[in-house]
Amino acid sequence: MHLQATQSDFITALRALSRDISHSARPVSSVSHFRHYTPSSNPTSVRVSSFPKWSKSDLYLWREIFQIYIDASPFEGIHEEDRGDRTLKQSEERLNLFMREVSGRNLEQKLTLQQSRDGLKTFLQLNVFILNLKKVWI
Repeated sequence: MHLQATQSDFITALRALSRDISHSARPVSSVSHFRHYTPSSNPTSVRVSSFPKWSKSDLYLWREIFQIYIDASPFEGIHEEDRGDRTLKQSEERLNLFMREVSGRNLEQKLTLQQSRDGLKTFLQLNVFILNLKKVWI
């Protein structure tokens, strides 16, 4: 019963994280407004409106965060020479490397949206949770 509840909580957190990241990492072009020119409109009135607060995007920062995560590959090697599961010690070291790199680049502070900052915290918490599960199963 506890395992099912834990799994359900993990899946719920993962879905919320997915939603938060997808909303905060949308391209600005997908949320901006553009007044189109029509033959009956005045050509000088065609402009891109200034982006309101809600149209900010953390897309490039999330790309950087995920690239650092892929480079660290805390739980599984993805390159030919180190393919496969990591040991517990390797996972701990690589997850710490990822967290230090994100912190060292001040990426959390650079995130413009609170939703992104919350998402990064959730992402880190889920990874620590996975690491703790690995400790239990080894």
